[in-house]
Amino acid sequence: VFTVDTIPPYIEIIAPLNDTYDTKTILVNLTNSSDAISVWFFNGTDNQTYTAPVNVEFSEGVNTLTAWANDSMNNVNSTEVIFTVDTTPPYFVTIPPDEENVYGETWAGVTFVAEDLLSIIDTYFVNDTTNFVINSTGYLNVTGQLAVGEYYVKVSVNDSMGNVNSTTYNLNITRSESVVY
Repeated sequence: VFTVDTIPPYIEIIAPLNDTYDTKTILVNLTNSSDAISVWFFNGTDNQTYTAPVNVEFSEGVNTLTAWANDSMNNVNSTEVIFTVDTTPPYFVTIPPDEENVYGETWAGVTFVAEDLLSIIDTYFVNDTTNFVINSTGYLNVTGQLAVGEYYVKVSVNDSMGNVNSTTYNLNITRSESVVY
């Protein structure tokens, strides 16, 4: 009795996972059945022979890793995983101009707008929480009455991968100038 082997070897991608990574260097870890005589994967630019787990540098953005295995009967099997590399911080779409306000007058606050191409905006935050507060939509306001003086507040935003971008905003509180006759 003669049988023809038409069953391809088993191949599985252990890593990377279908996830978002905050680094470009990612471990490629494959497993395959014992009858596979060769295993390889596409590393983003070329096919690479696989013999053991290896760190590979992938491009920023969405990546597809495809892995193949073949056996002695030239049966080939493949699998793939799609994952994202996000090492880029969010960027500010709107940075309000610096302002001057007269002491004792109400300041309307300003809004910073940031976007991120690969992740979601996670948090806006400031370095001076004594005098300023910023909410989840980027609206910056004062915590109370500011004394006369110049205030520089660092406004930062981070995405869901922890990438951070910052800018400095200046608010100058001046004295009221009365008209003298």
